[in-house]
Amino acid sequence: TDFSCMLLYCTSITTIPSIDTSNGTDFNRMFHCCYNLTTIPELDTSNGTDFNHMFVYCSNLTTIPELDTSNGTDFNSMFEDCGNLTEIPELDTSNGTDFSYMFSGCENLTTVPKLDLNLANNVDYMFKNCTNLTTLRLYNIRKSIQIGSGTDCGHLLTVDSLVHTIKELCKAETQQTLTMGSANLEKISGLYCKV
Repeated sequence: TDFSCMLLYCTSITTIPSIDTSNGTDFNRMFHCCYNLTTIPELDTSNGTDFNHMFVYCSNLTTIPELDTSNGTDFNSMFEDCGNLTEIPELDTSNGTDFSYMFSGCENLTTVPKLDLNLANNVDYMFKNCTNLTTLRLYNIRKSIQIGSGTDCGHLLTVDSLVHTIKELCKAETQQTLTMGSANLEKISGLYCKV
């Protein structure tokens, strides 16, 4: 059940064989600092609840296989500093509570598919230094969130992504703040009526 730290600091490993993870609940730091890992096999993560730091510093990964994260609650720093990651599969995050730093430092990530933030209590620095991120699909946003600003989060999102994010945040029951940066704000400045 416990795969936490299984390959922690296996810095020279480039590939791993198939692993039966069907009973796994804890995937915390499973591949932490596997700098030279280039591929991940299919993993059965259907019982997983803890995915925090799972792929942190896997800087040579470009893709991630499909993952069943439907029971996941902790996504803190899951992909932090995966600098060559260009895409991620759609993740079921409907039970997630901690999303802090989830994609921080994913400099080449361009698209984040549907993420449900309904139960999120921490979204701090979720997209910090995601400098090439353009397309974003966040649903059920309940907390103030930063999707682009200044040097830390300088990415420019599509107008569609910006409008979608604003509409989702407007559903929050309490007043929240969306930080998007002046460049993103300028892109939608003439679209307030549509928002």
